[in-house]
Amino acid sequence: MMQVLIENHVLRRRNKKETTMHTKRNVEGESLQKRSYYRLPCHIPVTFNRLCKTEPRQLLSDEAHEGIICNISGGGVKLSTALEMHTDDRIFFPMQIDGCDLYLMGEIRRSQHTGAAENPASPEAPEAPAPNTNTMRQYGVMFVGISELDRDKIIRYLFQQQKQRVRN
Repeated sequence: MMQVLIENHVLRRRNKKETTMHTKRNVEGESLQKRSYYRLPCHIPVTFNRLCKTEPRQLLSDEAHEGIICNISGGGVKLSTALEMHTDDRIFFPMQIDGCDLYLMGEIRRSQHTGAAENPASPEAPEAPAPNTNTMRQYGVMFVGISELDRDKIIRYLFQQQKQRVRN
């Protein structure tokens, strides 16, 4: 269920003893939930490359960077890494979801410095430690140029994982 925030102001009151008020809506309403897709918390190690800003499908360099995908949705991922990036930077990262290889591009939409790595390993994937660093950053990455077929694969995976978590 979507919640909507609506601001009203009082036009008149019937009298001081009665609580009936006539109001007028000031705005059309602002959605409190901005996401279009369900977000699944996860811990998926990933290797990614930065892309050129001028040539969006060309690698900035051959240097690969390590990170952890902390959550995933049909619209993007939250990426935790030691690499400093900026809003509007683009990355390329291959992923395997449910046996399918996906080759994804994303654009950094927001960033947050999180300090020291808090969870060296995930309970779901103890063999996959977080990068060894004292300065971790988390990035909201929006998929760009993703095919609807690949997006559907991700969404199916999310539903499957959600069902498994409810059963357990």
